[in-house]
Amino acid sequence: MNTLGKRFACGLAIVALGAGLTGGTPARAQEQEAVHHQSPWYLRLGAGYEQRGSAHEKTGSAALTFNPGFLLSTAVGYRFSHMRLEAESAYFNNSVDVATVTHVFSEKASGNVGVQSYMLNLYYDIKMKGHGEHKLMPYVGAGVGFMQSSINSLATPTLLKGIPNPNGGYYVNPNSIISATGQWDLAGQAGIGVNYALNDKTGIYLGYRYMRGNGYFRFDTTSFGTFRPNAAAIEEIETGVMIKI
Repeated sequence: MNTLGKRFACGLAIVALGAGLTGGTPARAQEQEAVHHQSPWYLRLGAGYEQRGSAHEKTGSAALTFNPGFLLSTAVGYRFSHMRLEAESAYFNNSVDVATVTHVFSEKASGNVGVQSYMLNLYYDIKMKGHGEHKLMPYVGAGVGFMQSSINSLATPTLLKGIPNPNGGYYVNPNSIISATGQWDLAGQAGIGVNYALNDKTGIYLGYRYMRGNGYFRFDTTSFGTFRPNAAAIEEIETGVMIKI
């Protein structure tokens, strides 16, 4: 966990400590009893800020670095006791900062790279003393699933000019713009956060998670043939709403 994750974890610990020191009330007990009659199903909608690690071709011949990006997520979940099981779909997008082809060029680039993921998540909600089940609750969780990456309109000044072959013609033709979709890859994630209930049916949350693919993506491109970068590693801060259905 890097500085982003450590700062979030420290803040969450302070929130949890403050919640644990707060006493309960009869009103909260009645609130909790009423909650048990609510539907265990919920819909979650989220958005946030994310940072993605650099992508390196398996052979070391090329690399991409990225600017901070955004994420959008939606999930359907089922709550049982203090556990929650979720089926989640998420999309991550980062604009490309620098593209490098070893011994040829390393320069600012345009275009972006997206990641689509489908995950099955399991969360544990930590009930705090004095708070109803659907008030303030820190959580921890993890998930497994699949991710797929897409390169969208990647270009650099050198690619647009073309890379000439001394023997005639070009290694890379002028006006080369790379767009390709990779194969699906196994992925896993883990995270921590805090939920806060606005009422019996609606809550909000703030969380941190780390997500990583397993192995290498595979892209088959027209200009460069097969490109096999390491699978995405993404850190994110996410907020959103949870609605009982």
